[in-house]
Amino acid sequence: RFPSKMNKEISELREMLKPDLPKLTSMEVDDLTLRRYLIAFCKITAAHKAILATNAWRSEFNVPNISSESPGVSKFQAMKCSIPLEAYDKGGRSVLYCAYRNYKKEGRDIKQLTVFIVYILETLISKCRDVDNFCIIVDMKDFTIASMDYGAVTTLFKVMQDHYPERLGFMLIINAPTVFSVSWNIVKKWLNERTSNKIVFLEESNLNSYIDPASVPLHV
Repeated sequence: RFPSKMNKEISELREMLKPDLPKLTSMEVDDLTLRRYLIAFCKITAAHKAILATNAWRSEFNVPNISSESPGVSKFQAMKCSIPLEAYDKGGRSVLYCAYRNYKKEGRDIKQLTVFIVYILETLISKCRDVDNFCIIVDMKDFTIASMDYGAVTTLFKVMQDHYPERLGFMLIINAPTVFSVSWNIVKKWLNERTSNKIVFLEESNLNSYIDPASVPLHV
């Protein structure tokens, strides 16, 4: 299923994890999971360490029990700033549409926002079918520098890079005004190269290269 070198590394990582299996109660460690961690963290020892860190984080954060009733989730859902779609992109990925104009950073609680981010990521993963990564569409229409929430952005990327490695297939940024380049030059410094390479800026009119625009609620 995987190249022979990857199969060998997966086998070695699985062997390394054997003593830890009784503790790995908060995450699934199938071959696809091991592959994602190996790709993201490059070395078997680093992947092993990262898996243990994710398992501990998921347990401490109570990820399996996060639901639409969790504190903060309903609040951010009501904003309609992040909407998991029923449609899939042309690569078969589950899709999240983010309308930045609907996000209100005033008074936001970073812990509740983190819970919401995890809830959304888990929802996207639960919708995965043949492809084990997802697509995020970020609509920057009506963006202003004053509306930029660096705390929210850093939280999103840190959670994805540390605990959902290789789950991001593409992040498509549409309708980005020229002024957004200032914020983007700051944000991209926080990203590893693999994540940065998955971020694509495009015109809304070119969205159909990735997904049927009719399935995206561009005017929500």
